[in-house]
Amino acid sequence: MSCTVLATQCWRHCVGGKVASTRCWPRAFVSLEPSLRPKALAVLAPLSALPPLPGSMSWLLDDALLIGVPLLSVVLVALVIPACMALRGNWRSWTVAPPAIPRLKHRPTTYFSFSLLCSALVLLTVMPSLVFEALNMEEARVLMWTVPFWTAMAPLMLSIAWWPACLGPKWCRQWRAAGGNRKVLPWRREDIAAAMALPDGRRKDKILRNIEVSKSFVELALGQAARHGGAHLSSGLRS
Repeated sequence: MSCTVLATQCWRHCVGGKVASTRCWPRAFVSLEPSLRPKALAVLAPLSALPPLPGSMSWLLDDALLIGVPLLSVVLVALVIPACMALRGNWRSWTVAPPAIPRLKHRPTTYFSFSLLCSALVLLTVMPSLVFEALNMEEARVLMWTVPFWTAMAPLMLSIAWWPACLGPKWCRQWRAAGGNRKVLPWRREDIAAAMALPDGRRKDKILRNIEVSKSFVELALGQAARHGGAHLSSGLRS
């Protein structure tokens, strides 16, 4: 057990009105290695000077808030950042990338960035339910898991198989109008020229790198299509 977890448990004891001494510290302290006990004491000692938390605010120490909200916040950021990069057009190779699941290789493209954004929306509807759970507001918690949750889940399920072009960014609408499959480069000549004209920096390097990755994916798709076309032609001649 880490010192941080140990300190959290001790603080829960202290805010409950117990005496901030070794008698109120969790039993896990005894199980610590002797070399770690001085560090744990250094973390726990300042807690003895902290005043008890008012009873009306004890819900702030619920596990749903102490663990659930920070964890979901980290996942939310991990979903939103790549989704924003994709929708802004800085990352487009996902449209022509080979499918991770072989059964989906017949589909012309994926809608990965839209799935990320919809997943973030689902998490946003779940996070208030953690607050309601800490406040023992069961009806409100159940309500969040019904209408708001499934309202956000519906577009997520849709994005796995399809996404309307009108709800995509401009560059994606242009790419889908040009064919919208893995054999069509999602970067137009104007886009590549604009990327080349950007000032030197990390953003320019990432965009140029993504252009090259997209080209390699398109070349791979074209090569696979040529091989399949040759195989079908050979089978037709033999028959």
